[in-house]
Amino acid sequence: MEINGLAKVNAPVNVNVIIREKDDKLLINFVNLSSGKTLSPRNAMIEEVPPVGPISISMRLDKEPSKVFLAPSNTPVEWEFEKDFSQSESGLFKAKINFIGIHDILVIS
Repeated sequence: MEINGLAKVNAPVNVNVIIREKDDKLLINFVNLSSGKTLSPRNAMIEEVPPVGPISISMRLDKEPSKVFLAPSNTPVEWEFEKDFSQSESGLFKAKINFIGIHDILVIS
C-alpha cells in the first residue's frame, strides 16, 4: 500500500493507516480491523481482536529521527535511516513492527 506518495506500507489488508503531524512529531496510526470468532452464530459480539503483523513502513523524511517508538506502550521499534548524499539531511526512513493490537501509533520525532 502506498499512501499518496507519503509512505509505503507492507501490512495485512485489514490494517488501516492514518498519518498525522503533531508538535513536530510524525504519528502513524495503525488500526487493526480484523476480528476473532464470535461467541455464537446469533451473536455478533467479538471477544478478541487478534494481533497482526509484521508490518513494515518506508518513507522519505527531511532529517534522521532522534526517537522512534510504538505508543501507547512505549515499545522500541526496529528502524534505520539511509541518508541522501545529494541533499543535506534528508533520507529514507524504514521501520519494522512485529505486531499491532487494536490501535497502535508509530511515533517519529
